[in-house]
Amino acid sequence: MNAFEVLGISETAEDEVILNAYLICVRECPPEKDPDRFEEVRTAYEAICNERQRIQYQLLNHDPMNVETAIQVLLNTKQSQKKPLTEKQLKTCLLESLEDVQ
Repeated sequence: MNAFEVLGISETAEDEVILNAYLICVRECPPEKDPDRFEEVRTAYEAICNERQRIQYQLLNHDPMNVETAIQVLLNTKQSQKKPLTEKQLKTCLLESLEDVQ
């Protein structure tokens, strides 16, 4: 199961939606109740908690045919009301992702 599925959200979800989903999951399943599920939720959230992490996660953890999803997230980010990634930030993120693969 991927991080988005663990949190029950769309792959195009923004930071606020991801945080809210994480908080709901933690409330529903605290570490005392089910430590394994809590760890799964925590790991999923950490993997996609911000734009940079999310892009790297999508590039590294999806099959190559779904890289389009990561590109779509980048395009959505550029079009959102939030401060978009600069071209330099985008290139850095993509290069680091490629280095992680090698």
